[in-house]
Amino acid sequence: MAKVAVSGQSLRDLTADMAVYPQTIKNVRVRERTPLDQIPEVQQAIQMAEQDLDGDGRVVVRYSGTEALVRVMVEAESEDKMRRIADEIASAVQRTLGI
Repeated sequence: MAKVAVSGQSLRDLTADMAVYPQTIKNVRVRERTPLDQIPEVQQAIQMAEQDLDGDGRVVVRYSGTEALVRVMVEAESEDKMRRIADEIASAVQRTLGI
């Protein structure tokens, strides 16, 4: 049974505290698939991004399943912050693994 029916609340009430942030995805072409957790510069960029977001956003960095790409997805409170963080991580990937 759906939570809306079980709770007796409207969908609007159940989603009232849900924040929707701007999101971007940057693709970076890479020459090899070195595990991202083994690249200190990339790990540092991700850690700095997560500290900057301080729980108000999300960062996902992963290899594409079908192409020689790293996908950098960032959600943040503001579009400026989102773009800045995505650019910083993508630049770290480009410097270390990029074509």
